[in-house]
Amino acid sequence: MLIQCDLVMSSCLPMDVLGVTKSILSGNDSHSWIQSILMTEDDKRKLIRDIDKLTHILLNSQEKIRLRKLINSKTKDILPFYEVNNALARNSLQTSSKKLVESYIFNGELNFDSLEYMSGKMILNYEFDRAITSLKAGREWPENHFHIEDYPIWYLNTFIKCIRSMLTEKLIYLYTASTKTKENCIIWKVENKSCKPVKI
Repeated sequence: MLIQCDLVMSSCLPMDVLGVTKSILSGNDSHSWIQSILMTEDDKRKLIRDIDKLTHILLNSQEKIRLRKLINSKTKDILPFYEVNNALARNSLQTSSKKLVESYIFNGELNFDSLEYMSGKMILNYEFDRAITSLKAGREWPENHFHIEDYPIWYLNTFIKCIRSMLTEKLIYLYTASTKTKENCIIWKVENKSCKPVKI
């Protein structure tokens, strides 16, 4: 059991591996959760600084190495876990996500036979299949402008991957439902051959 840290931290966390990690290290389950895609770069940098402070206080050298690898997960062996953790977290299954993160940070184990992992894979597969089916029905008007306002915002990255693999590598725009009542939608730009959305 981690000790409670007295550092003053934000109570709003992104539903991704950073947010789940912060929740674990802070020993606080009273956070509010937001879609990670809506975080600003400044908010993300602050969150990473908060995690670094907690890491320095709470973790030993091996745990620090594993946590850093997890946060920067780009290698083939860790990327599937990162994606599954994202799927679990954004579907309000933070408890399951925490089990995976804690197991890896503190024990160095990634149990890909676990219920949490299998549930995450099912979520990812479902999202991808649903996005492909929806794109086939026609959501592009005008050319290279895709409308997914009727989908939760966490589908944005899934749609981008599907568009890149099925349709085009050119500059595209995607329209998602707005969280602000004064706006009808949020517009995202994705540069040529990129998969990274930028909010307009």
